[in-house]
Amino acid sequence: MLSLVFLVVVSLVMVALASWAVNDLNNTHGFRGASTKLYAAGGATEVAIDAMRYTYSSTTNGPCLGTPSPIQINGYFIEDWCQVTFNVSPTATREVTFTACLMPSATSSLEGDTPCTVNGAIVPALMTAVVDFDDHTLGENPGNPNCTATNTVCGQSMTLMSWLAQ
Repeated sequence: MLSLVFLVVVSLVMVALASWAVNDLNNTHGFRGASTKLYAAGGATEVAIDAMRYTYSSTTNGPCLGTPSPIQINGYFIEDWCQVTFNVSPTATREVTFTACLMPSATSSLEGDTPCTVNGAIVPALMTAVVDFDDHTLGENPGNPNCTATNTVCGQSMTLMSWLAQ
């Protein structure tokens, strides 16, 4: 009788361990999917930051340069929305907020005045980064930034202010 009880207990422990292992495998798969999506958002945002740093844009709200249409990374379509504020401080001629949006397809397009809006509906925002750009050259008057519509020497330096996954 004691051996039968022992076998039942061992069997229950084995079932519990197997269940625990399956849950861990499912969780690992879920985390991998989430991290793959965030890597895609980060990659698209880096492309947009690079394009916005070196190119003048008079747009204050809209799709970012560099990702004016969705780009595909890791099987996800990502497009960045930019909000630009000019002459933020003596050392920041532009502050740009980048919002990486998960797009439904390669043919979708951001629209309107708010981030992550497609066909009047809000799509998921995956990441937000805020970057300050300094477009002054050494010895230049801070009130006269170099990066303008007629003088497109941009991006002398930049400071990453924040990088937040949603």
